Amino acid sequence: MPSVDDPAIELRSCPLVLTHDRVFECHFQLHQMIAAYHHPAPFRYSANAFLASSKSVLEMVRLDMEKEGENAWRRERVGQVLADDLFTQFNTARNFVIHRGSLIRSSQVEFGMFSHRRLKLALATELKTDEPSHLLIDRIANSNSASMFVHPDRPFIGEQLGVRREYHEPLLSTDHDVLTACDMILRQLCTLVDDCHTHLEVPFDDDAHDCCTAHDREEHATLLETDIDPSLAEKWGWD
Repeated sequence: MPSVDDPAIELRSCPLVLTHDRVFECHFQLHQMIAAYHHPAPFRYSANAFLASSKSVLEMVRLDMEKEGENAWRRERVGQVLADDLFTQFNTARNFVIHRGSLIRSSQVEFGMFSHRRLKLALATELKTDEPSHLLIDRIANSNSASMFVHPDRPFIGEQLGVRREYHEPLLSTDHDVLTACDMILRQLCTLVDDCHTHLEVPFDDDAHDCCTAHDREEHATLLETDIDPSLAEKWGWD
């Protein structure tokens, strides 16, 4: 993802200045979610911010396309977005956050033994606290139950304790986890912006926001002991 301060991002020559800025904001919030993935509270805060930014992209499209005299086309195309089931759920969730409180108050957690990044033996639970994954791993590693999963000296290369985490929120999506659903919404918005460019016959650098590339939850869902402390590999004689 490009830096927020990247001077190479130049949008002033494009008529969709407001839209691009808001899409970039959505992409930034998605990466904040990824960075905070194993910290439930910051993840939730960033997801709430993504909800607000994603809805306001449509308002920025309205303002930009009005200036180009393209309201009729804009209404029809935005109507397609609003009719999408996932976007409808996001709208409902956004209204809930504004008027009633936060979403994503729990996560599905699998903790136990991983071989490299592959789950081998674990217990699963719904965690209704904001306990970060690294503290959960530390608590397991220093408990009597650690021996259920791994040898204290970790003699087998790659075998270690870890946590795999998923966030599900039915108000956001009944079919997808939170990060995947947000990624799908972002790609919908990027497609909308692409269609605006095509309709206006204005070229646009696809790399400026780089938001059409899928953000794979599986790359971020697992946290291992060696992710927290890379020196453990040497301590256990794996190097």
